[in-house]
Amino acid sequence: MAGAAARRARVEPHEQLVLDSDPRTASKWRSIHYVLRVRTNLVLIAASALGYFYFAGLRSFATLYTTHHYGIPTSVATSLVLVVGVGALAGVLSGGRIADRLLRGGRVNARALVPTVCMLAVPFALAPAIYVDSLGVALPLLVTGTLLLGAANPPLDAARLDILPPFMWGTGEGVRTMLRTLCEAVAPTLFGYFSTSVFAGHGGDNGTGLEYTLLFFLIALVGAGLLGLVAMRSYPRDLATAEESARRIRESSRTQPDRHS
Repeated sequence: MAGAAARRARVEPHEQLVLDSDPRTASKWRSIHYVLRVRTNLVLIAASALGYFYFAGLRSFATLYTTHHYGIPTSVATSLVLVVGVGALAGVLSGGRIADRLLRGGRVNARALVPTVCMLAVPFALAPAIYVDSLGVALPLLVTGTLLLGAANPPLDAARLDILPPFMWGTGEGVRTMLRTLCEAVAPTLFGYFSTSVFAGHGGDNGTGLEYTLLFFLIALVGAGLLGLVAMRSYPRDLATAEESARRIRESSRTQPDRHS
């Protein structure tokens, strides 16, 4: 679908990145180097890592924050986390469909556009939800924020596959997973450090320090959205490059037996 949209728009590929032979014959390091040369892929990996970084930190302290900030029991806070998770599920189910609908309408960069809009919009929902003291006001905002976070992921995942030739998908996902895992691992420690050391003096209690931490690290989502703006511009040509690479690899595989005959 994405490739057809690029062809209809007559997007030209980056000739220097077009592959002429099966990438499975290349060395691991050469494959990794190629993956990192695809600008959109590098930008989307970084944007995705920032999104996972914030979500990992938020998930780690969600129960602690809700019990301190809203003065509710842990059992109720745990139930609210599940309710908010429904928003994320709804976002996952809707994000890809919205991007595909835009793609069918001729928007070539739809799979980069939807995550970008979502990432830039999330802080406008989460910031007031974190700041206000009323749970009744915060809950719909939290659900909206997690919905937007969830909606960003399916088109983002599809976009990363669109811009790499088929036999490079494994390498691309390996690089992405490594960075994602690193960000998810460091997020709880970094959030905890900022809440107890950097922002502990703001208001004098741990709950307030955590509030400032959750607000401060929304900058990660803003950064992800800004990177998405870059990806929106580079995505069409990288998509066309992957499509052309796939075509030449197929031609190469068909002619390969003749070379050995």
